[in-house]
Amino acid sequence: MDKSTRIFRILTATLVTIIIVVFSGQSTVTFGQSDAPVNKPPAILVSSPIKGEINQPVTINASISDPEGNITSIIWNQEDEFPPVNMNISLDKQSMSFIPKQNVTYVFSIEVVDNTGSTTLKSAQVNVGP
Repeated sequence: MDKSTRIFRILTATLVTIIIVVFSGQSTVTFGQSDAPVNKPPAILVSSPIKGEINQPVTINASISDPEGNITSIIWNQEDEFPPVNMNISLDKQSMSFIPKQNVTYVFSIEVVDNTGSTTLKSAQVNVGP
């Protein structure tokens, strides 16, 4: 490489390389992507009963995994919020149970985040009543 050629490499946090090559006052910009694997979001498989009965426990199970990383957060929410229920979440956070008090449709969601910040959200609903 002669003195009139300068190469600057910039490696960004997203692993995209920008190379600027200068030849005697002319410049060429090349954009490329590294061979780093693309992160896959966490996977959630939710199983829950379709129907429930007043004052009888209902359990919603979730099978949670992340293909190439670690799960950092699992959050259960009651989406409809009325009537509110007391959610009993297991220690591993992969199941949640509640006792319905009214004949309504209860809607819950589970949000899972992996160690790179990728998020997956799933919901389940349970109809209580006739």
